[in-house]
Amino acid sequence: MELVLLLFGLAVALIGLATLWISNHKFPRVSFQWTAAIFITFLLILSGYNSISNSPIISIPRPPPLSYEDASGLMTQILLPDHVVKSHSFGLTVTIIRTLPSAATATSESGQIQIPSQFNPVGTPDVPISAAFGPNFDPFVVAQLTSSAFDIAPPSQDIQSLDQQSIQFTWSVTPKLPDTQVLNVSVTGIWRPFNGSNQIQRLLAEHRLDVNVADTSTPFITPGQFTLSELVTALISSAMNVPWIVEFVKKRQEKKKKQSDTTSTPRSRTERRSRRRR
Repeated sequence: MELVLLLFGLAVALIGLATLWISNHKFPRVSFQWTAAIFITFLLILSGYNSISNSPIISIPRPPPLSYEDASGLMTQILLPDHVVKSHSFGLTVTIIRTLPSAATATSESGQIQIPSQFNPVGTPDVPISAAFGPNFDPFVVAQLTSSAFDIAPPSQDIQSLDQQSIQFTWSVTPKLPDTQVLNVSVTGIWRPFNGSNQIQRLLAEHRLDVNVADTSTPFITPGQFTLSELVTALISSAMNVPWIVEFVKKRQEKKKKQSDTTSTPRSRTERRSRRRR
């Protein structure tokens, strides 16, 4: 984001320098030097900051698929915004992952709520969920989101295999009514036998979400919407345009002064002639 702001400021600065060059028929060397110096300096600072902030890459072996865990080792995480407005759609995501250690804390982006929910025990305990009803099954899972107070798209999700590292279901949700409204989330496990006989379904998790829906939207800019680095980048990006703007104003003032001197000279000559005649 910071690099995008910086490049945008450079583009505006170059357009201003080109305009100044065309209007004055002279390349604005001083303004160009200042703009280039500001851009290169901040680019070096930004690259140094990124090299410091990026941690070294460590090769970590991939864990086995979720189907290798028993039901108690799996959980869902529901992610949705902390501010919802009537008739304004938002995204809601249900992710199926391994159960986090008790010492771990779930993290989410600013302005979002993350709700964990443990799987219900099913079938034979302490065995992989794929073998909860025997060894000859393929395990699948599907999530449902229902409510009469929201428009939900898509209305239903496709089932997904548990032979993955993580599983995610996403909806676009639009509130139809203000105040506190209810969203119901459920996750169902499906075991399909290899021989094509009847499949087995069990409810793995369910959660009731009480969503506070505002009737009006918030201001365009809210506290915490921009990070400090983005604000500093925007400020420096704007500073790259100062040299050519100053030079442009200076040239305008010089041009006006020349025009005023030109108009005042004929008047002084006329006044002298009239005095001599007198």
